[in-house]
Amino acid sequence: MTQLEIRRDTALEAMKVGKEIGAITILNPAPAQEKVASTIKSPTEEDKKVDDIDFYRNVDILVPNETELRTLLSDGRDGSAIVDVIGNDQDDEVEMAKRLLQLGVRKAVVVTLGSRGAMVVSRTRVANNKDGDEEDFVVKRIQADPNLPWQSEPVVDTVGAGDCFCGSFAAYLSTGLELTDAATRACAVASMSVRKMGAQSSYPCREDLPNSLRVDRTDDDTDYSENCSGHSSKIGKQVTFVTGNKKKVEEIERLIVTSIPTAKGGRDIMGLPFRVTNRKIDLPELQGDPIDIAIEKCKLAAIEVNGPVFSEDTCLCFNALNGMPGPYIKWFLDKCGHGGLNRMLDGFDDKTAYAQTIIAFTTGPDQKVHTFDGRTRGKIVKARGPLNFGWDPIFEPDSDDGGCGKTYAEMEKEEKNLISQRSRSFAKFLPFLIENMRDA
Repeated sequence: MTQLEIRRDTALEAMKVGKEIGAITILNPAPAQEKVASTIKSPTEEDKKVDDIDFYRNVDILVPNETELRTLLSDGRDGSAIVDVIGNDQDDEVEMAKRLLQLGVRKAVVVTLGSRGAMVVSRTRVANNKDGDEEDFVVKRIQADPNLPWQSEPVVDTVGAGDCFCGSFAAYLSTGLELTDAATRACAVASMSVRKMGAQSSYPCREDLPNSLRVDRTDDDTDYSENCSGHSSKIGKQVTFVTGNKKKVEEIERLIVTSIPTAKGGRDIMGLPFRVTNRKIDLPELQGDPIDIAIEKCKLAAIEVNGPVFSEDTCLCFNALNGMPGPYIKWFLDKCGHGGLNRMLDGFDDKTAYAQTIIAFTTGPDQKVHTFDGRTRGKIVKARGPLNFGWDPIFEPDSDDGGCGKTYAEMEKEEKNLISQRSRSFAKFLPFLIENMRDA
């Protein structure tokens, strides 16, 4: 999510990066700027530098206020309208939001309306017929529940209310809430903030929210919290990642959000029906084939967790040694060091190897275990680069597999992540996880 308080080209680049990696991109076009759709007419050289229509094509959800909605559809040079009707009527607001979607906004326009709540205008269908593509829209007007305890208190300061809405809206979407439900709750949080002076200082903490605005899990991993409209909203189950490393969990959550696929029939998924948590579990040191080890560890973890669980195991396999050290690379490295690993291949001409990550996933005890095998081919070399990254200094990926003549340790983190065995295994796993947890 970004705003236009930063340079326009920077905001556009952020939206493009978000689109490229599959993230949900949200643009709050504040402060209001009068040069957005002007490139439709006669673009100036300055306009061409940042094509405003290009902005829309990289934005999933646009969140303007009433003033910004009108300004976005005005030509900043002479004040003339890009759309036929720009007025104060509520029907005009709907038509303007639809126009922004027609200009390229990909999923929805959410207009914040102050004391009137918000309006959500979203795409629902693109169908082919004899006349070409037909586009339908759903319009929903929402407000915070008037029975919330602070609604009887006076409004003392509206500064920052828009930011409060945008932040809580994005936070609710990230928990898996449906678009309109997330916006309704965000209206309620914003309405709470205007009862206090200040901007950031007025934003409520999680513990300040009533139960109806919290998104919590119950003991059975399912929450039927009542939303602000009085309806129940089911927040799906959780899946446990077997690790004690919180940084890994953060990375997995990011990868999951940026890997949300399009559902059957072309309907866009606006959130996730599950959460990822983590748990460190002491499992026995198993021996055998890497796939067999991964499956058995996942079975044991599922019994311990008594629910959906996944684990990952990374190996370094020397082809000359028929896949050894494989899953035992950690202990070989501890005992032999980088030099000792090199010497293991002194008697062989074949220095090729492959790095392997196996993810094992099951929905619970006694359920089938699914495995996802990601590999990067390379060769074993003398250690190069920082020596504090495990076996990374001795593994150089093949150019055919995305390598560039560097060892893993010599690569930048982003450069390595693009070709690593871990990213490849997760690329296979995440669509499967999302689809199966959605149906669970």
